[in-house]
Amino acid sequence: MSDRFRGFLGVLPYFCLAAAVVLGCWSFIRADGYRRQTDLVSNQISEIQWLSSQAREKTAHVTGYLQLPKLTKDQQQRLVRDTRLLDFNLRTLLTLNYLRSLLSESDIARLERAFETVDKNVLPLIEAGNRCEEALTSMLALEEDLFRVSSAAVDHRKTFNETARIETKAAKNQIIFAFALSSLIITAILIHQRTMFARRKERHLRSFSALFAHMTRTRISALCLFLENLNGDEKPDPEMVEAAHQAAIELDKINDGLMKISYSSRMAEMVPLYNILEAIRLEHSRHIEIRMSTTACSLPVPASQIHLIVDELVRNAEKAVGNAPGAKIAINARVKKRWFRKSRLVLKVIDNGPGMQPEVLRKATDPFFSTKAGRHVGLGLTSCSEMLRAIAGKLKIVSTPGVGTSVQIEYPLRT
Repeated sequence: MSDRFRGFLGVLPYFCLAAAVVLGCWSFIRADGYRRQTDLVSNQISEIQWLSSQAREKTAHVTGYLQLPKLTKDQQQRLVRDTRLLDFNLRTLLTLNYLRSLLSESDIARLERAFETVDKNVLPLIEAGNRCEEALTSMLALEEDLFRVSSAAVDHRKTFNETARIETKAAKNQIIFAFALSSLIITAILIHQRTMFARRKERHLRSFSALFAHMTRTRISALCLFLENLNGDEKPDPEMVEAAHQAAIELDKINDGLMKISYSSRMAEMVPLYNILEAIRLEHSRHIEIRMSTTACSLPVPASQIHLIVDELVRNAEKAVGNAPGAKIAINARVKKRWFRKSRLVLKVIDNGPGMQPEVLRKATDPFFSTKAGRHVGLGLTSCSEMLRAIAGKLKIVSTPGVGTSVQIEYPLRT
């Protein structure tokens, strides 16, 4: 499985979570928009119903007056007024711009026929005052048309309300689906994070093992060489004895560090960076210059990891400079602050050795790469790089032939 595909799988759960959240928000917005649309249409239907009811009421008044055998002057005035109001109500209904979207063509035709009857037939007969029986006949036919129009408006409102109720339930179901999908994706993200944490821990332990194996191998080789050159008849060389003794001491320290890591608590021991660098400086006979910012001096860092990594880089620098006159090794430490992201510890181990050729620099962190047997590169730098990756850090090497080498490590701070 390629790194690109792994990265895609790592981002996929977050993308799905974002999609679920967008789906939920879209459902809320859609439900609210439909509610506003429902209110608008409901108000329009209510207006049609109200005007239809007013028209039916005026129709009943006009029909009642027309059925009286003889009208008084006051009743005649009321009849003319109610007929004109009926004409106005029907005209208003027909001028509504949303009428055709809510009523069928047959209902609109009935409404137009009723208006035509009142405006062209009933109203002139009533205003004439002597043709009430003809007007009554027209009004009786008019009542049926208005009754059907009013009933159609009521039925349309019932249908629309039922549709609105169904759509509201559908929107709620979409919200529930989005919530369920979000919960599922969050669970998948938690499982993914737990798996990634387990893999990082495994890689961390593997890096420790590789680094310890590399550190012990060179010292065991030195002890084996010392034992092979022992001769029972001759006294061993004092320098070889001292080197073997030093290798044994270093092996004991390495073993002690491994035991501490094996039985350490879940959280790594945090020690001020100055204490770690000072201890490394005292462990090496060569003079090492330490330059630290004020913030970096008291900065708490994982003791075991940082000590192992810096110690390995210092040993690489010592191998590089050798016994050349004017050899220098420096350790620089500072805190790099970043906007909206965690600050990072930037630590450099610099030497003025011969440097590395570009082809050697490209392979410096490859496992088991070495330009010659016994050279202190290859697996050590590989293990340092892997260990830094396990704690979300990174390693960068800059080397110029004839000038020297600078190895920079960056470690994200917890606070």
